Amino acid sequence: MIRGGVLIPDAVSTQEVDTENDAADPQYTQVFKVADTASVADGTVTFADAVNAINQDTSGNYLIELADNITLPDTHFVIKANTTILGENHTIHFGAESIALRGIGTVLNLGRNGYDKTLTLTGGTGECIISLWDTTPWGSKDGSYVLNLYNGVTFEDNYPSSGVILTGYDSTVNMYGNSCIKAASDITLVDGRMISSDVLNMYDTSCLDGCNISAIGYLHGTGALNMYDQSTIKNFILRKNYENRNQTWYAVRAANCTMNDNSRIENCGGGGIKIENLVRGTGTFTMNGGSITNCSDGGVLLRNGSPFTMNGGSITNCSARTNGGGVYADGPFTMNGLQRNKWRRRLYGRLSVQFHHERWFHYRLQRKKQRRRRLCVF
Repeated sequence: MIRGGVLIPDAVSTQEVDTENDAADPQYTQVFKVADTASVADGTVTFADAVNAINQDTSGNYLIELADNITLPDTHFVIKANTTILGENHTIHFGAESIALRGIGTVLNLGRNGYDKTLTLTGGTGECIISLWDTTPWGSKDGSYVLNLYNGVTFEDNYPSSGVILTGYDSTVNMYGNSCIKAASDITLVDGRMISSDVLNMYDTSCLDGCNISAIGYLHGTGALNMYDQSTIKNFILRKNYENRNQTWYAVRAANCTMNDNSRIENCGGGGIKIENLVRGTGTFTMNGGSITNCSDGGVLLRNGSPFTMNGGSITNCSARTNGGGVYADGPFTMNGLQRNKWRRRLYGRLSVQFHHERWFHYRLQRKKQRRRRLCVF
């Protein structure tokens, strides 16, 4: 049907969508077949037409399916209702503008659980590709946005000025399956703005390849990075010639981080992870498993009294300009099940730390009765 000169296809039944995609399909309020050019004969609309129709009823749950590769015009698209975008093995190419979420708790799904076709997101020369943050200095006016990246979703060849994904107050990004964000330049995956309690959860074999996390609740917030399964952050290398070459750039900067299972941070041309919050002692790093390996400017840095609890996992083959290269902490450092051995790599239970040099200062294994804080460098 046509409303106001805009072609809007009738709602597609669950059975029809199931037949095409061969996957369990939730009940959608309306389904849009999207192409660069709208066609009555093909039943397609433009991406702009679909978004305009979605925003007419923000209580609905919508599906956008790509009928072909599309190039978005330089229009700032705002989605105000729960929406799923299925790529059908096609590509969305961005220009100078992004896709932003608005409304309380709005969810954007790229891909879907059990869906086996791909969606690739390329280009993007504006501030970001996906925005979960608005223009207020304290984060989102609405908040609690959710972005889910499912199996087969890939960001690549992106060149935004600030980050691929900008997160805001109470927003959550979940990465599932083999979803991956690949860097084409010095870009960040997520940039938690100002006071922020945003969360990034990485599951399965999801990865960040070549890009870093500039801030998850960093300094001003309570946000967290949580890594599970075989999720990976790897190959972050600073390429630009920044003026302050003495500054260390990290693959991860966060207020809180937990590594579990076989998750990995590896092969970083800078530091591995930096934990810090303005309120002393409120940032945390817990390592239940996983590994931090081959970081050239330190494995872990904890500032402002942020505690580090290491229950499992390994930190190996990390170097630094001074004071070793494994862990630098100015707050409590608890290692459960580990004993130290100078110069050699030793394994005790599920823990492994490699010490590189004779510079072994101020080490202590914190026990429950110990309350005095010392500098830990290894």
